[in-house]
Amino acid sequence: MDEATSALDNSTEKEVMAAIEGLSHQLTVILIAHRLSTLEKCDRIFQLDQGRVYQEGDR
Repeated sequence: MDEATSALDNSTEKEVMAAIEGLSHQLTVILIAHRLSTLEKCDRIFQLDQGRVYQEGDR
């Protein structure tokens, strides 16, 4: 999902992220985010630069 919450107010963003978190127990979810708060619940984070993995790690 590319910036799935970018245009949402804080309350709605929390609801959407809770739904995404529920899905993540059943399947792999790939998020593209510009805000660090969006990545709080992620197990693995990959930072891209020019389309290539620049850094990766656990939360």
